[in-house]
Formats: sequence, C-alpha cells, structure tokens
Amino acid sequence: MLFRLLVLVLFLADSHHLLVREEEDRSDRNTAEAVMFQAFIAEFKREWALNFSPDCPRWERRLLTLLFLELAVIFFLVPAGRFHISLFSYKFSTGYDAYKLFPFLFAVWLLWRWKRRREWRIHFPIVFPAFLFFLISCLASSESPDAYQAISESLEIGCYILFFIMLLDLPWSERSVKWAAGGFIIGHWYLGWTAIWQLLFPSVVSGMFRIHATFDHPNSLGTYAVLSLSLLLWIYDRAQTYQQKTSVLIAIGGILFAALFAFSRSGCVGLFVFGYVFYAALKAGSPNVFRRIASIVLVVALFVGASALMRLSSTMNELLAKQNVSRLTIWPFVMDRNMPSLPFFGVGLGPVQMNADFSVMISAPMDLPISSTHYPHDLYLELLISMGISGLLSFLWLVYEGFRETYGDRTITAAALRAGLAGFLAQEIFDTQILNGNIPIALFVILALGSYSAIQRRKIIENEKIAI
Repeated sequence: MLFRLLVLVLFLADSHHLLVREEEDRSDRNTAEAVMFQAFIAEFKREWALNFSPDCPRWERRLLTLLFLELAVIFFLVPAGRFHISLFSYKFSTGYDAYKLFPFLFAVWLLWRWKRRREWRIHFPIVFPAFLFFLISCLASSESPDAYQAISESLEIGCYILFFIMLLDLPWSERSVKWAAGGFIIGHWYLGWTAIWQLLFPSVVSGMFRIHATFDHPNSLGTYAVLSLSLLLWIYDRAQTYQQKTSVLIAIGGILFAALFAFSRSGCVGLFVFGYVFYAALKAGSPNVFRRIASIVLVVALFVGASALMRLSSTMNELLAKQNVSRLTIWPFVMDRNMPSLPFFGVGLGPVQMNADFSVMISAPMDLPISSTHYPHDLYLELLISMGISGLLSFLWLVYEGFRETYGDRTITAAALRAGLAGFLAQEIFDTQILNGNIPIALFVILALGSYSAIQRRKIIENEKIAI
C-alpha cells in the first residue's frame, strides 16, 4: 500500500511538472492547431456578439441565464446520477434519467426562440438521420406487442434529438461554456468520490467485488467512461489556466479509477479502442496529452492489481464452457427466438423482446439453453430486433455523420470526439447501453460538439475566402 501511495505522489508530481512546462511553452507554440483554435475563439465571440450583446433586452438575458443554469445542473447530473430529495414530506428522486428534466428546459428555449423570431440553426447532416432514426422507432412502436413501452422509448429518442438541436441553436459564450463544463467536472468529482466510498465499503456484483459508482451496473459505468473521456478531453483542451486543467485532470483520474474498478470487460474493450484511435489521431500532434492520460491509466492499474486479471480470465471460462450463461449462448438464443417472425420495423424498443422471451421460458424452461431471460448484449442485434434493418441502418448513418463532421480535423478535440464514438461502437458489440441512464445524453453531446466545430470551421473558411 505504501508503494502504491508513493507511485501516486510521483504521478502527481509529474503531472504538476507537465502542466507548469506547458504553461511556460504556451507563448512559444505557433502551430496550425493553435492558429485554428484562435480563429475558433474569434468566431465564437463574434457569434455571441451577434446574438447576445450587452444591449439585448432584459427578458433575453434572463431567459438565457435560466437556460444555461439548468444546462449546468443537467451536465452535473449526467455523471453524478440519482439524488433522493425530500420536500414538505414528499420524497422523490431525480438525476439518473436527466432527460426527464428536459421539458422545462425545452419550454424556456422555445420561448426564447419564439421571442427572437429568426432563422433556426438546424444542422441537417446529423439532424436528418437522427430524425429518420426517431421516425422508424415510432413505426416500430405502432405494431409492437407492448406499444406503451415502445412509444415511451421512442419519445425518449425524440427528446435527445431536440436536445441536440437546442445545443446547436443556443448562443454560447465563454461564460456559459464554463457553467456547463463546471457542472460536468463537479459531477465527475462526485462520481470519483462515490467510487472511493464503494471501495472502502465494498459490495459483491456478479460474484465478485465491482464498483458501479453512480450508475446502476458496472457495465453501464464502463460504457459511460468511454464517452466521458471524450468530453473531458474536449474541456481540457479548451481550458486556459493551470487551475482549470488540474480540475479536469482530477475528473479524468476519477472516471478512470471508477471504470477500471468496475471490471467491465466490454468497458475495457471500449477504453482500449478509445486509446488506440486517440493515439493514432495524435501522431502528428502534441504528445503531452497522451502521456498524461497514459500516466493516469498506469497509476490506476497499479491500484487495481490482480483482481482485474481474475475478472478478465473468466472470459476464457465462457469460451471453453459454452453451457454457462454468457453472450455465446444469449446471442443464438435471441436470434432463434426473434428472427424468423421479425416484422419489417421490428418489435419496438425497450424490454419488448425480453418480455416475449420470458413468456417462452416459463412455458418450456427445461428445453432452453439459458436459465433466465436476457437482453441481447449487442446493440446492433437489439436494434435489428427492435427496429428492423432500416432502424439499424439509420443508426449507423447517424454515427457515420458524427465521424464525418470531424474528418480532416487534426486537433486534440476532434481526435477525442472520434475516439469516443469509436470506443462506444466497439463496446456496444458486447452490451446495450444506448438508452440506459444518462449515457445517451453524453453521446448526443459528443455529436453536437462535432457538428458545432464543423459549423465553425466552415464559417472560418468562408470568412477567409471573403477576405481574399
């Protein structure tokens, strides 16, 4: 234990040295990335001046302040999870499904948009496949055996798409970005503290000690870690002071600590793909960021120790003993049960497939290869069953547009966004978390950041052409 604490102290000292050196060398760097960043900031400020100048009406300032404050709360709840609240003897919980706070947010946004009465900033390259994905989910719900459950999941997708459009439409300023980023970082501090608390007072999940932090299951935490790393790296690259960068590094260390102690094998796959894509995209860029992230992973790995190897070794047991309940038995069972009679638009989103399989297992429990009902443990298989081949293709189109928005951009932020999407897609081969908790909010924020950066780059290029 003393050795591990010593390693942690050395790591913190090395991080401090890297941060100080980066601050000293900042004035000497004149790379293409720095020039692009300055142009981005200039366009950012110009856009804000056009939409929210000091002379704007008082009602607009109040509405926007209310909007960005609620966004800061939502971004805090994305990693922080559920909170139980008691108000006047009435108890309720909020936070784990943060999209349920969207209605008030949308009402304020639409009121501001109606007052402004100007052209909406709809970015069609991503909005069109996203709307198609939503439309197909509604068609699948109309013929679903559990129409109520399926339509509720479809409406949830619609909320995320509207949230995506709202993020692109709002006139962001440096101050409002700090509010949202601050809430997100503080939420990760809370997540890291919860993980440490669970480490001190452990519980048993899936037959062994695993951390789930503020999520409902360790696998959900593993999925979220991939997406949150992408967003935290985006914030880190935009941070301008030593204190801001340090706060983001603490958040990154907390999420990696929690994710690795979750012992999620699918999460490890996603983190590996994230690291590979991020490193490959930064070969011609600055190596300091990757070195810092690699140092954090090394320190966390030392704390994890042999328990991680024990968890990963169970994969070989599943491969050698197929009679055990694993993905190797779940996948063929789900396909045999659903594919022959699958409607063109699927059976609908949500637990419709699980409920149908459960009724079969009750009637003939001894003739089945698995002992309990399971969801497909594969996003692409679940989308195929829930929404048909058209739903699966519309989702792949949506993600492709997300990649295309950052294509050709060699900045750290673009590399982080691409790595987050790639890691998520790889992890979802072995799990299904697209509508679980606050994970879809993080996914659509990544898509929004990619679209916003693409819009700003196009405006910069157009302005340069006009100047020439």
